[in-house]
Amino acid sequence: PNFIAGNTEQMLRVFKEVNSANLYANIDLGHVFLCDPDPMQALDNLQGKIIHGHIENMKKNIHDHLLPDDGDMDLNLYLNKLNEIGFDGPLALNLYKYNYEQVSKKCLKYLRSL
Repeated sequence: PNFIAGNTEQMLRVFKEVNSANLYANIDLGHVFLCDPDPMQALDNLQGKIIHGHIENMKKNIHDHLLPDDGDMDLNLYLNKLNEIGFDGPLALNLYKYNYEQVSKKCLKYLRSL
């Protein structure tokens, strides 16, 4: 929210206007959850254009980066969709309000269980 491209539709317009084979998206799954009416379709629309991703969980209609196991998002659905569209790049925990050293092991264990 409130970035250069605040949703996938805007990002697709940027791709069209810039028209460069070197432009890719850093996708934030929580932002897709909040800002796109159909998050799975949004990810489909970005197939082949995602180079990196942020992962966290969020409550519906609240921009607050939460631990992966604490929110309204079905992260398994998002991870499966990324796999389905061929994204196998890096995903970084986007948990700026937490102490990464304290939460990262728990988060990674949870994400790997998905």
